[in-house]
Amino acid sequence: MGAVTVNKVAEVSAQYLAELDENAVPSGYKQTEVGVIPEDWDVENLQKLTVLIIDGTHHTPRYTTYGVPFLRVTDIQGELDDSEFKYVSEEEHAYLIRRCRPQKGDLLLSKNGTIGIPKVVSWEWEFSIFVSLALIKLKKNLLEVNYLEQFFKSDFLDLQLAQRAKQGTVTNLHLEEIREILIPLPRNKEEQTAIANALSDVDALISELEKLIAKKQSIKTATMQQLLTGRTRLPQFALREDGSKKGYKQSELGEIPEDWDVVTLGEICNFENGDRSSNYPSAHEFVEYGVSFINAGHVADGLIDLRYMDYIPEHVYERLGGGKVAAGDVLFCLRGSLGKFGVVPEEFGSGAIASSLVIIRPKKHRTTTDYVSVYFKSEFSKEMITLWAGGAAQPNLGARELANFLVPLSSKEEQGCIATILSDMDTEIQALQQRLTKTRQIKQGMMQELLTGKTRLIQPAGSTN
Repeated sequence: MGAVTVNKVAEVSAQYLAELDENAVPSGYKQTEVGVIPEDWDVENLQKLTVLIIDGTHHTPRYTTYGVPFLRVTDIQGELDDSEFKYVSEEEHAYLIRRCRPQKGDLLLSKNGTIGIPKVVSWEWEFSIFVSLALIKLKKNLLEVNYLEQFFKSDFLDLQLAQRAKQGTVTNLHLEEIREILIPLPRNKEEQTAIANALSDVDALISELEKLIAKKQSIKTATMQQLLTGRTRLPQFALREDGSKKGYKQSELGEIPEDWDVVTLGEICNFENGDRSSNYPSAHEFVEYGVSFINAGHVADGLIDLRYMDYIPEHVYERLGGGKVAAGDVLFCLRGSLGKFGVVPEEFGSGAIASSLVIIRPKKHRTTTDYVSVYFKSEFSKEMITLWAGGAAQPNLGARELANFLVPLSSKEEQGCIATILSDMDTEIQALQQRLTKTRQIKQGMMQELLTGKTRLIQPAGSTN
């Protein structure tokens, strides 16, 4: 997508906004059931723009090891993955497509469970579908299939369903409801195509970012496993004083470098529970702002989320006999989502933990906060959680169990180098995730502009703009 298109979409016409301030409907636009759209656009229900809207078979077929693909909602989420397909026999497929035959150029739409997911049939191979998918065959002289796909990716469907629903969340779409969906539509198919292409270009960018992030995360996971087991040694730690290569030894965690140890978490960290006595804050004591009172919902991915933080007054904090945090503490979740944790940053200030957390305070002469954080993101930690949580329906841990977690431990200097490498990889991934979030926001803004005609990629005949 060219820079001219992005700039045009990103900067809404000043004339349009000025006219919108002065009038409910700007010049050249009209009010419709779906909002304000250009005068040379129409609003049509989907049935008028289609040859057929039907769903897949209502019975579960007899699956086969090989045969013809049989698609469900899960198959059209993201890129097609034939390793996840179900298959039916040629005979059953021939029977199923007598009623519902998908073809290239059609649109699939999820109608049960996760509703409103569109997928253009862009392939030639035969397949049949389950009842959870609707098949939409278009009047191709009226409607561009990629434009319709972008419509379903926008908020329009959700808004229309929300207006119709009396209460609750809509989890199923009936065929009649799909047929009645209102589509804001440029009469000029070239404009439909231009809009679809602009939005598809951003979709492609989003997809590439998602793949890149997944690749970086996979590399980081593999790197973490190599560094934390010592299978890959950093050059400055790989040799003995005489220049020979260091070897390995067997341990409770498998093979580790000869100059490493396996220790318990209790040997390298102290633990502190929150105050669970009568001093524990009551619900009525929470205030709009004060001292942070951190619970399991506030920690994830090594961070503490302040957006929905709970607060207690200073005098309530002062009466607590324990569980007061300090910079560098690791706050670990003991119940429910075991393994979640957050690190208290230097600038955090005063705070205390709820009973769902425990403070893990590294012993500075043995280890560092950064290394303990790396450990809790590793497979070692996951295995220890599985071992010590007991496999209950509602798993939980205590400080006593955490203290028994086994940790592969190198020198503090090597720990620091390992943590730095992995932290740098985290920083790169976080930057990509922020870029992805921003790109998705741009896509949402573009859909709002383009699918309502606020920004025109092709000017109407006779326009002087």
